[in-house]
Amino acid sequence: MEFRNRPTLNFYQENGHQAALLAVGDEPFLNLSKATSDERVTLAATKGVCGLGVYDRSIRAGLSVQNGVAGLALFDENGKRTGPLAANRPPGRAST
Repeated sequence: MEFRNRPTLNFYQENGHQAALLAVGDEPFLNLSKATSDERVTLAATKGVCGLGVYDRSIRAGLSVQNGVAGLALFDENGKRTGPLAANRPPGRAST
């Protein structure tokens, strides 16, 4: 996610590891990282997606709403999608 040219707030641990990053603006996101591993959690609201991603070296799980449809996607250790689930669009709801 791009965070140049917008306000950001960074939190660093004593060893220089970035523990948290908050970027605001039209597409805000929050990134929380674990210092002892590649594990992190990202919460974002972009133009196309509002969701949560859980990572180790690559994405492992995603929970999001895209075009009015809620979904859950699971990924293997190589980042390959293994278990997508999507909720049906409520009756009468137009896509955005």
